[in-house]
Amino acid sequence: MTVSLVTGAGSGIDAATAAALSARGDVVICIDVDLASARRTAAGLSPAEAVALDLRDEAGWATVAAGVTARHGRLDVAVACTGIQVTAPAHELALDDFERVLGVNLTGVFLTCRAAARVMMAGGWPGASHIP
Repeated sequence: MTVSLVTGAGSGIDAATAAALSARGDVVICIDVDLASARRTAAGLSPAEAVALDLRDEAGWATVAAGVTARHGRLDVAVACTGIQVTAPAHELALDDFERVLGVNLTGVFLTCRAAARVMMAGGWPGASHIP
């Protein structure tokens, strides 16, 4: 059985992606900053689990990776599709809002991919030999 992880799985395209992976038979790990939303998505899928995580949390990713490894022994697919936006004219945009967007949309994707690659490589993922 394929083990897949989807960030932002609590709503929108991300939840639809989790549902599509579940429909093909994957075990789906639904990650969202809002645990209640992740749980709602996971409840409609089988098998699936919900995990609360701020994608910018490096230590949190280590915990998620350890949990995936402990429960499933491997990870086959990682979908880093979370994205946020703050709509305001540039001259009015607060630096904190700008940095939050960068943190989720860039740092969060980096941390997702790095954590996923580490679990995949440790689990013997066939593509691991192509990663320099």
